[in-house]
Amino acid sequence: MKTISEIDVNSRKHAAYLLAEQLIAYKNTDTHIVAIPNGGAPVGFWLAKQLNLNFNVIPCRTLQLPGKDLETIGSVSVGDICIREDMEGIPQSFVYGQIQIIKNQVENEFTFYNTIKAVNSLEGATVVLVDDVLLHSDSMLASIHSIRKQKPQKIIVAIPFVMESAASVVAKEVDEFISLYQDRYPQQVRERIGPLPKVSRETVKMLLRNSIPK
Repeated sequence: MKTISEIDVNSRKHAAYLLAEQLIAYKNTDTHIVAIPNGGAPVGFWLAKQLNLNFNVIPCRTLQLPGKDLETIGSVSVGDICIREDMEGIPQSFVYGQIQIIKNQVENEFTFYNTIKAVNSLEGATVVLVDDVLLHSDSMLASIHSIRKQKPQKIIVAIPFVMESAASVVAKEVDEFISLYQDRYPQQVRERIGPLPKVSRETVKMLLRNSIPK
């Protein structure tokens, strides 16, 4: 894996171009790029543009412990919920309440984006699931499981900046895992994504509209 000094990524678009170099074999195929909004959407959009592939998004949100940025207990995506088993001391009422809140948010988000660009069937297809950063494995496990329910031929995860511990978990869930920079320390990963601007819901909507074939 390249070191932080060997990779100069100044935008999500640039990151997408670097990822495209590792996915060039899928250019001009029926492969689907599916991004997790919000930050993953620009990466997925430009990756799809570079490789001439279909682009869409799949909302996924983590279940976080209050006041603990890196401590999560699972994630919720469209049609799937992943909860960690090691949750001693966490009240079930809290977990259930959070699931219901986030499930509603994810479903509303999915409906919103689906009205802009309808989601294609992923059955039998190669799917590249994209985000901009992976600090904990929970952030996309529900998305992976949701996609797998559609019976794709292959699932690839492509993310520019990754925590090593998260990568080791997610890589076991998919056929291929691609990244640009991995580190064992969250602060080092955060330094790589710090300069990148936040992505709004309106930006995701614009990217979806711009990806619709004319």
